[in-house]
Amino acid sequence: MEKHLEKKFVVENIEEDSLVKDRTSIFSGDVPHVIVHVQPGISNKKVTTVSSFELFRIDSSELQSYLSNKCAASATVQTVIGSVKTGSKESLVVQIAGN
Repeated sequence: MEKHLEKKFVVENIEEDSLVKDRTSIFSGDVPHVIVHVQPGISNKKVTTVSSFELFRIDSSELQSYLSNKCAASATVQTVIGSVKTGSKESLVVQIAGN
C-alpha cells in the first residue's frame, strides 16, 4: 500500500501581515533539514555553518543577528553557488566563528 503513496510536505507562512505572495508551498520528497556543521578553525576556535534554511523562509540577516547575539560570536552571511539540497543555483549560508 505504501509504495503507491508519494512523499509530500507543506511549508506554510504563519505571519498574516507578511509580504509573501503564497502562504503555502507544497513540495515532493523527504522533509529537508536545516544543516548545522561544526569544523575546527584557527587557534582552537570553531567555525559553525548553518545552511538549507531558505526553504523554511527564514530571513538570513535575522538569523545572522540572532545567532551572533546568542553565541556571542561574529556571524556572517555568505552566498554559496550550486546547492543541490534546495534545488537552486545559489544558496545562503550563515557562518559563526568563535569558541
